[in-house]
Amino acid sequence: MGRANRARVRADSIAQQLLPPLPTRGSAQSLSGGAAGIALLHVERARTGVSTWDHAHAWLAKAASDTAEAAMTGCLNDPCQLQRIIDSGLCHGSAGLYMTVTAFAFDALHPQDLPLHHITELLLNRQPAADAPGFLTGRAGYALALHDLASDTPSATAWDACLLLR
Repeated sequence: MGRANRARVRADSIAQQLLPPLPTRGSAQSLSGGAAGIALLHVERARTGVSTWDHAHAWLAKAASDTAEAAMTGCLNDPCQLQRIIDSGLCHGSAGLYMTVTAFAFDALHPQDLPLHHITELLLNRQPAADAPGFLTGRAGYALALHDLASDTPSATAWDACLLLR
């Protein structure tokens, strides 16, 4: 096995150890954790060949009996999950969840069935602190997510490429 393959196997092994098999009701839903981010991670890992589609489908089947869209819809319709979003940042807050959900909806078979109004309300109601200027956890990332909401189209600058969502 070549060096690149060993590194890939090692990275895959570490990723598998970090990923919970099922979303837990007590975990916050965000880009970096929870059903929304983990479902997207499994799909991206399969799409890029890092993992198999069988693994992604098995995880999604455990997370929801129907489809990934059912899992996302369930997450967005669950007030207990949405109440756990307590900040506005891209990493753990409403901006990151908004970006994750809109990227997910772009590829969904039935995007009209996703309750996007819940996440839009959450984004608009979670203002960042005045002293939080950062990109991942502060006002800069929040402002970019608001810009995406206002433009209703994928960013022309592809600023969100660093989030690995598209």
